[in-house]
Amino acid sequence: MASSLGKTRTAWLLNFAKTCMPGNLRLSAYKALADLGKYPGKAAIGGSLSRIAKQLAIRDGFEFLDALNRVTNEWHDLADDTHDLTGFYTTQKPTWEKLVDAIERFEPNLTDLAQDRTVANAISEMDKIRGNETPYGQINQIDRLIQIVEARNSKRIADKRTEASARIDSKIAQVTAVPDQIKADADLRNGALYPLQKLKSVLNSHTSLPQIAYDLVRADDLVESGLERIHPETDKPVPPKESTSPLPGGVSIKRRLYQSATDLHAQAHQTAALSAKTFLESENDVATYLYRLRQELLAVIHAGQKARIQ
Repeated sequence: MASSLGKTRTAWLLNFAKTCMPGNLRLSAYKALADLGKYPGKAAIGGSLSRIAKQLAIRDGFEFLDALNRVTNEWHDLADDTHDLTGFYTTQKPTWEKLVDAIERFEPNLTDLAQDRTVANAISEMDKIRGNETPYGQINQIDRLIQIVEARNSKRIADKRTEASARIDSKIAQVTAVPDQIKADADLRNGALYPLQKLKSVLNSHTSLPQIAYDLVRADDLVESGLERIHPETDKPVPPKESTSPLPGGVSIKRRLYQSATDLHAQAHQTAALSAKTFLESENDVATYLYRLRQELLAVIHAGQKARIQ
């Protein structure tokens, strides 16, 4: 009788090992991805691996079975979690990655996209799915939500590119007219026009609306530098303490060249609400900041008020 019971226990243990060990290996692979922070299930994976390791550490057959019997419901929950995780990482993962990529891609344009209520709701749903630790039942919504946002995003980018391209063409014509008038040589002409032509050539690669807006700011600067290259105004005094930076739409901001840390802090404090960051660390950060600043200024102007910049 004892021998028969021992054989039954042994067979059961072997079956448990065959079931758990492959699952253990799969969960370990899933954990490596979840630890990156872009995939769900980190807590469930960690809990399952800990439970399996604790169970497999029991060497005595009777204690092993007794430990299983005491927490049968927990093992059922673990089996459900493992089933969900396996389904996600084997079949749903590519769709999830589309969601993560789309959210990152749309992020610079959120201010503009959120002006459409349907699009704003879709973005909100995408964020909720992205933040859900167990989103497995929502994965089938992702493609539809991305399509809603993508339709407006693509149209807005195309419209802004077309507008920016036309304005850069106008600026190229403005610079071209000067060397024609003074009969400048080809090198001088090309040197003045090339930066604007290069800016236009890269315009269609930009998918960030703030970046496209910033391209227009750069275009104004390039017009000025191009005209100075053709006909430098060396006899014109330049104020040492301030300069003017034109923004798209004809809005100009006079900025002081601050001399002290106190002045710098005051300037940052006045416009801090326009940026989620304390420091601007990249060209895209600057473009986003300028775009939001322009939107803020235009809202004041459209309201029939004046914008005072200090």
